[in-house]
Amino acid sequence: MEDNELQQRNHYFRYLRVDASSRNWGMYVTTCGRSLISANGNSYPPVQHPPLYQFDWQHGRVLNEYQIVYISEGSGSFETKNQKIQVQCDDAILLRPGQWHRYRPKPETGWREYWIGFSGSGFTTIFDNHFCGRSVFQIRGLAGVREAFEALIATSQENGPALQQKMAALTSLLMAQLYASTLVQAPSAKDASKMVQRAREMMWSNETRDLSLEELARRLGASYSTFRRVFREHTGVGPHQYRLNLKLSHARDLLLNTDLSIKEIAFQSGFEEEQYFCRFFKKTMEKTPSGYRKQYMVHKPSSPPRVSETSHSTVIRDFNYLIN
Repeated sequence: MEDNELQQRNHYFRYLRVDASSRNWGMYVTTCGRSLISANGNSYPPVQHPPLYQFDWQHGRVLNEYQIVYISEGSGSFETKNQKIQVQCDDAILLRPGQWHRYRPKPETGWREYWIGFSGSGFTTIFDNHFCGRSVFQIRGLAGVREAFEALIATSQENGPALQQKMAALTSLLMAQLYASTLVQAPSAKDASKMVQRAREMMWSNETRDLSLEELARRLGASYSTFRRVFREHTGVGPHQYRLNLKLSHARDLLLNTDLSIKEIAFQSGFEEEQYFCRFFKKTMEKTPSGYRKQYMVHKPSSPPRVSETSHSTVIRDFNYLIN
């Protein structure tokens, strides 16, 4: 008996029936559960879930519903087509319908996960208005999240009337708690200035320039919404545009001071695709990269400096020209 209780405490899930009355309510829950993945344990995820929910790391998964996956212990990684984020204890992953994704714990740490799947027009309205663009929430120090998941799991084991409505209400409460995690106190002016300066350094550094902006904000100890707002207040542009302009400034330097091909310049400047680089360059500079190189090569010094010798101040000076 004790072994069964321990098993249920570490591993539980339920997939709920959704009928017409549940859909008409505008909010309904499809699944919930919890699972303990031990360090250096079995493959992830466990194989006992229905085929629509099962996935492997190579192929990932696309769902037709929203899900919140809360990591209460351990750490791991989460990826979409556009993001790669390191997930820590007390992070919540937000999954959207139609979004390709994959996630897994680190083998050396494992993790304890809770999840809730849900859909309906009511939840869509909440997501569109309050969670647009966010994929991972830092909820350290926010009380009640684990308790909210436990309440959902306990309620899912009932079979009484209005089960879906009760589950939807608890899910709405959980989402309110996640929303509260975004309303953090603004940093002081001094701390904000340091954060922005550090962010600019990280965007420049080869070791961290390819981090997603959400991961960069995490390493700076701020929520992404706070980081984006503070960054814009200090620089006049958002972090995404700042990073693009910094890449462009580096590309301009390579065009004038090296004989690298356009494709290689795009790659070395942090653009994943040559075509996108060329479109962005022309839109911003009103010239193609090749046209820019032809026009200004007359100013090229007789012995151009190596790319690695190009000063940080020169590139920043050129970048300041782009945003002013």
